[in-house]
Amino acid sequence: MFQKMSLMSLVKDVNAFKALVAKELQESAKKASKPKADKRSSAQIAKDAKAYFDKKYYTKAIKDYETLIKRNYKPAYAHYMIGEMNYKRKNYSNAISYFKKSTALYSKASYMPKLMLHTAISMEKTGDTKHANAFFGAIISKYPNSPEATKAKLYFQP
Repeated sequence: MFQKMSLMSLVKDVNAFKALVAKELQESAKKASKPKADKRSSAQIAKDAKAYFDKKYYTKAIKDYETLIKRNYKPAYAHYMIGEMNYKRKNYSNAISYFKKSTALYSKASYMPKLMLHTAISMEKTGDTKHANAFFGAIISKYPNSPEATKAKLYFQP
């Protein structure tokens, strides 16, 4: 009888423990699924993103630039920077997509010659040589004295 009660007590304790663990796992999953609101100012996020970029911590930088895009804080520049990181990682199709969005948002940006050069090189790397060549020509004609024009001349096929 003593063993039967001890066994029943043990089973009851094990079941209570399993229920407790299941409850903890559910609460932990709920907490993990809710992204924490970033309490940093947009200016601070931009500063942090640039610092991550400079250190080549691209995953962290992209996350911060995506936050800036969601906040509509300098979205053209944020798209450009994500494009740059994709370009550096040789994700040329993604780079082109982000460069295109950046240009659509603000086509007079100071970084436009570099954006165009990296777009052209990305196009060439993805096999779109016709459009790449058009971009190289546009860089040479629109920004003739820029370092990017000098590089574009190496690729351009008149």
